[in-house]
Amino acid sequence: MTWPAWATLEVAHGGFATGPPLAGGELLEHERELLTRLGEPADPRARSALNGWYLGEDGQAELRARLRDGAYHIAVPEEAALLVVTWLRAHGDDDGARLLLEQLGPYLGQLRFYPQPAAAAPDGDDGRDGDRPHDHVCLQPVAITMRQLDRLREREAILAQREAALVWGPLVDRMVALFTETVVAGWPCQHYPPGWATRAQVLVGEVNLRLGAPHRCRRRVDHPRQNLARLHALLGQAAGDPRRLTGHEVGEVRGLLHRIEAQRGLPGSERLRLLRGTQKQQAARPTRVEWARLLSARLQRVPGDRGMTTLAGLMARVSSEEAVSRGLPAGAEPPDVLLRVVQRSFEAPIERLIELGVIGSAETLARVVPQIAGPVVAAGVRDPSLRRLYDRLYQAFRRRRSLLLLWLQHQVRLSELPWAAAVSGARVDDGATRAAARVALGRVVDAALCGWPATILPNKLLQEVRALTERAGVVLPIVDELAADIFMGELSETFLLAAQRAARFVKGTLYATYYDVPVVRLAALDDVATSRWGTRISPGFMQLCMERAGTDTPFGRAAHNGMILEQAQILSTHNLAVLIGGLGLSPRVAARLPVMARRCWDEVVRSLTIVRPRPAHRLRAAHETPTGPAPPRCEASRGGVKNAAYAWRQMILFVSLLPAAARGEFLEWASSRMRGEPEEFRRRFGPAYAGLCLAATGVTPGVSTAPQARVFVGWSTDRHWLLA
Repeated sequence: MTWPAWATLEVAHGGFATGPPLAGGELLEHERELLTRLGEPADPRARSALNGWYLGEDGQAELRARLRDGAYHIAVPEEAALLVVTWLRAHGDDDGARLLLEQLGPYLGQLRFYPQPAAAAPDGDDGRDGDRPHDHVCLQPVAITMRQLDRLREREAILAQREAALVWGPLVDRMVALFTETVVAGWPCQHYPPGWATRAQVLVGEVNLRLGAPHRCRRRVDHPRQNLARLHALLGQAAGDPRRLTGHEVGEVRGLLHRIEAQRGLPGSERLRLLRGTQKQQAARPTRVEWARLLSARLQRVPGDRGMTTLAGLMARVSSEEAVSRGLPAGAEPPDVLLRVVQRSFEAPIERLIELGVIGSAETLARVVPQIAGPVVAAGVRDPSLRRLYDRLYQAFRRRRSLLLLWLQHQVRLSELPWAAAVSGARVDDGATRAAARVALGRVVDAALCGWPATILPNKLLQEVRALTERAGVVLPIVDELAADIFMGELSETFLLAAQRAARFVKGTLYATYYDVPVVRLAALDDVATSRWGTRISPGFMQLCMERAGTDTPFGRAAHNGMILEQAQILSTHNLAVLIGGLGLSPRVAARLPVMARRCWDEVVRSLTIVRPRPAHRLRAAHETPTGPAPPRCEASRGGVKNAAYAWRQMILFVSLLPAAARGEFLEWASSRMRGEPEEFRRRFGPAYAGLCLAATGVTPGVSTAPQARVFVGWSTDRHWLLA
């Protein structure tokens, strides 16, 4: 079946659709429960029956109640469609509801257009979900964190260690103790006390049962040359008929006892008592899984579709009731290693979550931005129930994975969803909503720049930034990162607009000097045309990027395309100049510019430095220098060079924004850091650093300058000079 463009498809990493729409597929648990309640079979026609019931009188009454109290969850955008139909009918727009159902009609038998049940939202009449502030977010709801805790499995090595301490160690000690009873003048198996054979046979049988049952200490107990296996075999022989023991076997028993005594002491010794006591204490400690089950049980007090406003009670010491019910030591504290898991459901401002490490990358930041943007986008909706619905629809839509598109196509927009378009007239943007969107936009951009200054803004985050700019009424040409392996040899009009804005922003700065930005030529470009695929492109800007990349063909191999695209990123500063220039340099970013620039430098060094010991099979002469062993070689990969070039470019822009005095301080700091790097790194990276120093004097590095000064770019069709 051909699905409409608005269907939310299952998309794998890389942007490839791999399956049917996420609103289709197997029936969910809540769907099966409703089918049972309605007396309908769970057959291929189930979705048609469920959609039909929700459109009937009883189903519409239930949806009206859910709209009123917020007792629903929207996992994929399609699940909001019938709620929109219900809202339109309740507000007298029967024609709008009918037109929407006509668009949904062909898919009512395959997709679920009804929401998932959830707890009612504890809020007032303003449509907000709970009392959480609009600037608070969480990485994932409590229900997901509980599932992750329940799926935790203990490491096999820990379980084997516990089994060894509680099972096999005591068995070995008992076998050793029996043999020590037979020692006379330093030799075992010389005298057997009364009842010894019976006790030995019982112990041998007990060991046999343990060995026959599943166990984790496989090699340590199953291998025939291990202490336990030899003691077990020899004890069995001695218990059956001591006269069958050969002199060699008696000597083997004697040797085993001597080694065990030297290693840890014989049974009854203080050394062994202390050792076994310590091992039992360690084995008695709660495992990670036992702690996870406790935290999961504590999380049951929190609604599963929300986050937590505090972690205090969750990470509290074990109470006396919990100690009795779960066998955990009273007063013990849960380990910090699980704190990172439960923090994923901690609600706090994005700045706080970044500080805690819960949001660890710009890609992760993009996942939580819809929680900030949703209420902002929905703020223009006056009706409380529709405002809540629009907020949740927006967040579900932003969770969609992006498709890999060719021919400069764009991703599906929220306004292209039929049910979103049906209520678009109910949302009114005014000065207050635009101001709120601008504030949210500034916070997101500041968080990304301060949190990860050395990485370019990922496309997923740029989608959220672009959506907020639209709501804020700010016209900013945001450009995505294009994949070099599918580049089609044309650049959209947006790249030209971004480069023109960036040129005005960096004019006369270190950035413009270092990269030789053609400010005048960019300002004069005005050749936007329509491509053969109907998109607006700039052939002149494409030609400029080709010239700077040193090629006369628009596309080719990935490295060739990457050189062209890197020049487009350099000229547009990949959104940095557009965002900082369009929104203004915030006080937070301005204060952190020196730190951001230094972090970029550190990332450049990290990306280009991989300490690898020389292979062991090399001749000794290759390892040694006149003064001793050669130091490890610092190497870099192609990916490391590209990442370093991106961080280098962002560093130069941040340094360009610094006042003259602070810029000089940074260059002095960079000089001292450069002197402290290994000699091989200084030799390889020296040309890039020399180019920076030359640009600081107002001279662009190039063919007419000193040969040791170069502009550092990451892509090359030949072997990169940093890898030579």
